[in-house]
Amino acid sequence: IANGNGHFPPNEPRYPSLKTLKMSPDYEICATAKWSSTGKTVAGGNGPGASLNQLNNPFGLLVDPNDDDAVIIVDHENGRIMRWAQGEINGQIIAGGNGIGNRSDQLALPRYIALDKKGTLFITEYTNKRVSRWEKGASSGDIIISNINANGIALGPESDEKQSLFVGDWFSAYILKFNKNGTGRRQIVVGSNGSGSSLEQLSTPYQMYIDPLGSIYISEYLNHRVTKWNAYNSSDWETKAALVAGGNGNGSNLNQLDGTLAVTVDQSNNIYVADYGNHRIMRWLKGAHVGAVIIGGHGQGNLSTQLNHPYDLAFDRQGNLFVSDFSNHRIQMFAVDKSSCSGVASILVFLCIAHKTETVQLRGIGDEGPPPVPFHPDAMYIPQVMNTAKYGLHKCFDCQNIAIVGGGVSGLINAIELSTAGHRVTVYEASDQLGGRILTHRVSDKGYITELGAMRLPLNQHKLTNVYVNERLKLKVTPFRGYESNALVYINGRRHKFTERIVPELFGFNVYDNEINKVRIFHSLLFTRNAYAGKCRKTERFNQSSELFVSRT
Repeated sequence: IANGNGHFPPNEPRYPSLKTLKMSPDYEICATAKWSSTGKTVAGGNGPGASLNQLNNPFGLLVDPNDDDAVIIVDHENGRIMRWAQGEINGQIIAGGNGIGNRSDQLALPRYIALDKKGTLFITEYTNKRVSRWEKGASSGDIIISNINANGIALGPESDEKQSLFVGDWFSAYILKFNKNGTGRRQIVVGSNGSGSSLEQLSTPYQMYIDPLGSIYISEYLNHRVTKWNAYNSSDWETKAALVAGGNGNGSNLNQLDGTLAVTVDQSNNIYVADYGNHRIMRWLKGAHVGAVIIGGHGQGNLSTQLNHPYDLAFDRQGNLFVSDFSNHRIQMFAVDKSSCSGVASILVFLCIAHKTETVQLRGIGDEGPPPVPFHPDAMYIPQVMNTAKYGLHKCFDCQNIAIVGGGVSGLINAIELSTAGHRVTVYEASDQLGGRILTHRVSDKGYITELGAMRLPLNQHKLTNVYVNERLKLKVTPFRGYESNALVYINGRRHKFTERIVPELFGFNVYDNEINKVRIFHSLLFTRNAYAGKCRKTERFNQSSELFVSRT
């Protein structure tokens, strides 16, 4: 994004606050990616036991991108949560491990976990019928939800302050939504029609995945399928799901599953399923009616090419796949092969073209993604665009180094979106002025940037701008009144008081009737320009109650 001067400055010390904005990326996987058929044991694998190099029926797992891809494991029978750093032989107990029980420092048959950006763990417990929250480094947890047959758990895509917590009740066959701290009423968002096999119902929901746009994917154990439910961002959830994997009875054909325990989804909306009874991992490409076996499928066993009741799966930042191999008491890692991925870049671009429709791609870096959607000046009403503004782009898998030349407002927004998605972004600018402001004040030792100067934002008219200013960036906005009837104007020492209607006529400007009261800022600029042209010594314009505007010749 150029600022018009054509300069591309070198990596100089005077740009410290704009160097390489970075967040931990997630994964993006092209449709032709493959995984090694041979797994590597990265945790456990030493038989069932409670030593630090053992696991006993590992259940849920996740990979923490904010902790160098450490694997977090639910050690089901041992009543503890383990952290396994990459390459380590022994794990570390980070929750529980004080015997099986219902004390705040104990767990009883934990099943699945969720992790927020601060490292706080949310744990579902089968025996205790509760959800507990463990702050990072804590020796005990807080019980935030009780009397629930908790199974799968997931956090919503909102910011930390407003993030919702979703918990699946396997017995009642519904998904509940809570505040992140467990307070507030229990809201049934999916499955209010009882247990069953219709697309208005769930049966034994296990794990779930919520994508950045708020769609929720649910693995249903006894229905042998994965369903997708939309409308997270509207007042009501859809009452009927879309079938996205399985759903053809239990079996081993490529259009079937046998006990669906866990699901995850990549950036192209391809679906990955832990097929418990068939001892394999399946992938359903978006819109496909049959899946493909990507791991396992060689019978039940403990060889490196086999699985024995997979319970959960997760990707690291490179796209390597980790599987909770329940009955083998181990975690297996299957390396990804991305050599067939083209890596064509296509990023979201916001266009400002009046009365014209353009086509853009709503996806990140990669060669897979949803079809293009029309983009119009009324794009603020297109759900995909508003959701991208609210929740950001999908996390990247093959993250790139990106340079933005000449910041400006659009450049900064692109930098925010790309860096939040995981790309390594550097913003270059040729002057100390950022985005056309009066002055950019830098505090080099602290890395701060302060913009000295106002920017007029029509927040009541432009919903997309409002999302960035108020929700994403949380900028302080002060109301600005372009003109009021009690404004006074001094020209060469003479005071003038006038209403909005006589502003243009007073100085001889020709303005159509339908433009009166709609071009206040423009009128003020015309007045100031005309005053200078008349060689006046001083002009002042101020509002006696609040604002002050001063300009001098």
